[in-house]
Amino acid sequence: MSRMQDSYEITLCQRFLEHPDINPENQNKKLRVGARPYQNYVELCRKHNFDVSKVTDLQYQKENVAYEKRQNLRPRRINNNLLSDVLLTTDEFNIIKDLPYEQFLADAIVIINNNGGIVDRNYFNRRDYSKPDISIAVPFKYTSTKSGSDYIGFNKSNGFTNGELLYNLSTFVDSKYPEYYYFEGLSFQKDGTYRLELSNYGW
Repeated sequence: MSRMQDSYEITLCQRFLEHPDINPENQNKKLRVGARPYQNYVELCRKHNFDVSKVTDLQYQKENVAYEKRQNLRPRRINNNLLSDVLLTTDEFNIIKDLPYEQFLADAIVIINNNGGIVDRNYFNRRDYSKPDISIAVPFKYTSTKSGSDYIGFNKSNGFTNGELLYNLSTFVDSKYPEYYYFEGLSFQKDGTYRLELSNYGW
């Protein structure tokens, strides 16, 4: 490894250890404790012999608090959320949304994995939603000052593969505000619909 690369990685580690909630390569992005990109920086700092006890303690505290909370709750329902493994930003959706289907998926896989995800074509061929109709709430707040949501729907007799669902959804993933930048999938709602989730926390 070159000295220049070493120096760059050491600088990243110094930034990360000083502010572990901020992406050291992009100060406008936040890091989520324990998420894969966060772990990648922990491993990078270990490689360069930095003391990572501070940032690993943060992860332990988060996991421990979450565990303690779960002990006080009734058994959790099965997670019915969709596309939560898709790590794309609204800017990245804008880049690929108009591509033909096959190229869209190929580019999405590359971008998602570069963002710290682990997906392949098998993930997009998987049929996680097998019903013929799906209704998705798209909150107005992502693009305007209005409250409430617009609803979009897709129909296919044998349901949707993850790839088909993401491709149909891509033209509706948009934001005019920095606090709604990271795509976090579709969250299942009590009424049987789904909601498009965008946030500013990163993955």
